[in-house]
Amino acid sequence: TYFWCACGKSAKQPFCDGNHADTKFKPIKIEPNESKTAYFCGCKKSSNAPFCDGTHSKLVNRMVILSDNNVIEISHDESILTATLRNEIPHLSACGGIGKCTTCRVEILSGLEFCSERTESESKLANKLSMPDSIRMACQTKINGDVKIKRLLLDKRDLTLNNELSGKKEGTVGTIRNLTILFCDIKGFTPFSESLSAYDVIFILNRYFSIMREVIISNGGEVNNYIGDAILAIFGLKESRQQTIRAIKAALQMLIEMDNFQKYLEEAYNESFDIRIGIHFGEVIVGTVGHGDDKKTDGYRRYR
Repeated sequence: TYFWCACGKSAKQPFCDGNHADTKFKPIKIEPNESKTAYFCGCKKSSNAPFCDGTHSKLVNRMVILSDNNVIEISHDESILTATLRNEIPHLSACGGIGKCTTCRVEILSGLEFCSERTESESKLANKLSMPDSIRMACQTKINGDVKIKRLLLDKRDLTLNNELSGKKEGTVGTIRNLTILFCDIKGFTPFSESLSAYDVIFILNRYFSIMREVIISNGGEVNNYIGDAILAIFGLKESRQQTIRAIKAALQMLIEMDNFQKYLEEAYNESFDIRIGIHFGEVIVGTVGHGDDKKTDGYRRYR
């Protein structure tokens, strides 16, 4: 004997779990008298309930997206991510929508009961990050009713962090210069990264690098290299005046930006990390290192 859920609130769809108690609906009792394959209705719109009559393929639901206040139509068989991208609404997805990261995640503000159950991929990441039921991965979630959502990772920097910022660096090749070197690395990044998926780690690093790069550039410095989670910047290559002061100013601004980034990390991942910065002024040899297209200007401390 089976009891088919008619209210749509059951967590054990398509079967009843008792959640209809506060509704006008009652489950439909089914007592099979023969062995055959049957498909139960999941959309609750079938005219042959409790069995499917194909109505679900014609259903179109409404999805409200904050803070854009966009209202779009989403079919029964497409994910939230697919629907937003189909409607040309920006939506992050570092892994390309294959359930390997959480950058596409959304908060379900209303209509959680119309969301599909978590897939195996989503469940693994949800358990790893201790995500509440209302936080869902857009690439893994389909809906069968009207919902209201809010994208959790989306702002101007998020949308552009994958754009390459290119520029030719020029420096005197093989000459001795007095330069200021700024070195910054992340403190506690290993335990932080171990709690996340690889895609999320790359996404966070790229955002962090883009923030710190802007500070360095705005103070007349140049990012010379990224070494793991560390940044090596040089001040004085193009403009030698006040290079040390500019490097110190950059370091102080980087600490302020890190405080702001920590709030972002806590809100998005319930975890954060800190940075440490060292500055050195002295005589270095500036030269072009590498071969062919891999050549770059680098600075090496001069030992005497």
